[in-house]
Amino acid sequence: MHAMGAAEAAKPVSRIAVTTGWEFRQHLDPNSTAANGAPSLPEGAGFAVWRPAEVPGMVGTDLLRNRLIPDPFYRENEASLQWMENADWEYRATLQAGSEMLSRRHIELVFDGLDGYAEVFVNRHKLITADNAFRQWRAEARPWLKSGANELLVVFPSPIRQARIVAAGDPSHPQGGAEDKTYIRKPAYEYGWDWGPRFVNSGIWRAVRLELWDDLRISDFHISQPDVSAAVAHLVAEIEIEAASGQAARIALESEHGSRKPEQALSVSLHPGVNTLRLPFAVAAPDLWYPAGYGAQAMYTFRLVVNQNNQTEDEALRRTGLRSVVLRREADTWGRSFEFVMNGIPMFAKGADVIPFDSFPARVTEADYRRVLQSARDANMNMIRHWGG
Repeated sequence: MHAMGAAEAAKPVSRIAVTTGWEFRQHLDPNSTAANGAPSLPEGAGFAVWRPAEVPGMVGTDLLRNRLIPDPFYRENEASLQWMENADWEYRATLQAGSEMLSRRHIELVFDGLDGYAEVFVNRHKLITADNAFRQWRAEARPWLKSGANELLVVFPSPIRQARIVAAGDPSHPQGGAEDKTYIRKPAYEYGWDWGPRFVNSGIWRAVRLELWDDLRISDFHISQPDVSAAVAHLVAEIEIEAASGQAARIALESEHGSRKPEQALSVSLHPGVNTLRLPFAVAAPDLWYPAGYGAQAMYTFRLVVNQNNQTEDEALRRTGLRSVVLRREADTWGRSFEFVMNGIPMFAKGADVIPFDSFPARVTEADYRRVLQSARDANMNMIRHWGG
């Protein structure tokens, strides 16, 4: 393994998307109950053959793109496609590792979203066991990579079978009566709803990348707004930095809005592991963000830069509106009030519930979101309830 010399300068963090060259197929394990007990597949369909896949994506959309299934939303096709949830699936891609990549101290494999239970392998070494579709998964891949081509494999067991296995491990399950599906962290709408069909999917539904770093990286960055008024916004940059060793660094924060770019700076001593830092700062006379109909939607961009020896190691951007949000609950004739107060103004909330735009979320585009949200604004709505299942 490469060991960086004392005189050798660390390189900035590099993030490499893993979006091309993906393939998928049905995973046929002779020891798997899915292979033996799942509904039979259509004759000659070739589901166990490696075929092109799109990442981010889902099994359903990849089957449809390869013309292995009919349109899931046409007539009664939903009923004939329920076998998909009982099958196991796998995805693969090739990671090319050259000398420059392998010279880095850390090479982390990052999945922003794996829908359902999944096992991730690099060159047949299990790197990740994922069991939650709603979180990021990250693991150090450096020890398992070799020069040249490396196999990345993601195996998705049947979510129906996996839920059954997890539920069986709960001694109180027979008495509780909860459905098996509630035992795994997966979108509830996939199991069917009054507005949507049942397609219990699997897939790499969010971005995949390699993160290469030596001394440190920014692992989280958030702008907290504890006190905001028209006179001044008292803000806090909440920062997490992962460091490979004890070291000194300089943190710089810029807030950009129009032509203003004030900078806050802080010299810090980092310990090995995750360092949690808070950088308080203020924005005088801020341009506030308002809901539709109450004012403009002013936005600020915050840029965080971490330097060592006058060299940028990592940086991150966050864009947000500055505003005061209060849920007012005061005693009244009927009990307690319930109203949102934005920047000191009580709101008359007008809105609707928004549901997933597609049973296969990876194919929803930014244009789709803009079209629906613009229609809500055109209808004079100012609040959207985000449906959670």
